[in-house]
Amino acid sequence: MNISHLQYFLDAAKNQSISRSAQIHRVSHSAVSQAIRSLENELGIELMVHSKRMFELTQAGELCRTELSRVLGDFNDFKELVRQASKEPTGELILLSPQSLISDTLHETLFLFRQRYPKVRIRLTTGAAHNVRQGISDQSAQIGFLLDDGLISGFESTLIRKGHFVLAARKKELSLEKASVLITSPQKIEVQHLRRNFEARFKKNLQAEMEIVSWGLIKQMILKKNVIGYLPDYCIQEELQMKKLFAIEGPGSAFKYELKAIWNKNKSLHRNAKLFLSLLKKEQV
Repeated sequence: MNISHLQYFLDAAKNQSISRSAQIHRVSHSAVSQAIRSLENELGIELMVHSKRMFELTQAGELCRTELSRVLGDFNDFKELVRQASKEPTGELILLSPQSLISDTLHETLFLFRQRYPKVRIRLTTGAAHNVRQGISDQSAQIGFLLDDGLISGFESTLIRKGHFVLAARKKELSLEKASVLITSPQKIEVQHLRRNFEARFKKNLQAEMEIVSWGLIKQMILKKNVIGYLPDYCIQEELQMKKLFAIEGPGSAFKYELKAIWNKNKSLHRNAKLFLSLLKKEQV
């Protein structure tokens, strides 16, 4: 079925004139008439009443006009999408993420994206989970990254990776019951999980040495001091492999997390953010 013939018929039907369709497409009157005849032969139905001098659609022709308007509209949108995809990306990529995620998970993808799409300017802002949610809500960032804390139901999201929280120290002989522990906020669900397990096992409250808002800072401190840190495994994978840090036995089951990308629910994800997300997921495989 010829797309041009469909468009000839649709414009003739919209304007109730074969001549007007011919003018729009800069073809002859007979070319439009022949196109409509060709469609009728292919469909096995009459689309217009040929015996009358005035332009008039049949019932089947009316249905065809309605459906063609939708189908050709979708087809034109598809063509524009393909045209845009063939162009080299430009503009900005605006990301929002906790600092530890950037240094331990996103940094390689950022450099790869920069190499692949040099005309895109990258704007990267760091912040805690509540800053990420706020930045996506007010559209100051195209896409954000955080650990799912149960407060992202108002956003579109996709899973990047799964993992668990680890108690780690530079000396494997350290005991959780006796050593000092570095945590983030007591309000965090992973810290509450650790506290409950600790109290159930040792019948006393967990005494935190210090509350630090950054997992990156916790990692730096446990690399230098004889203390135990509580942080997600992605932060210390390399240090564990190189035996610069050791996992310390926990008081119970490990707290599992999901690292997710989020974006505004009322706005389609920006093309540059889609490209970055695609690269990131390939890196995580």
